[in-house]
Amino acid sequence: MALINCLECNKEISDKAKTCPNCGCPIQIDNQVKVEFPRGNQLVNMSCTVYDEDNNILAKCKEGEVANFELYEETLIYVRMSSQFGKASIVAHPGDRFKVSFRTFGIGISKVDIL
Repeated sequence: MALINCLECNKEISDKAKTCPNCGCPIQIDNQVKVEFPRGNQLVNMSCTVYDEDNNILAKCKEGEVANFELYEETLIYVRMSSQFGKASIVAHPGDRFKVSFRTFGIGISKVDIL
């Protein structure tokens, strides 16, 4: 959690608040979710995909890039890299940031504060 300034009254408030507790001004919510994929050792830059539990593709990118997509509610997401075995999953909320990493067998995903 971080403190931000209200756009209306300039008081410090939580970035998780939906409205300012002082003046009631609605806080703009960042719905962009970002997933950073690592660069592999392959000569060819392989594709990376983020999808939901219904196999709907949320975003595509290449290794070493950041996939961006919008969420409006808590969603179980999966990530897959075409050069790696398996897939990783995590529950995502609007505005979350994630990093994908290589593991002994396959890939993993973890939430981070900043990309």
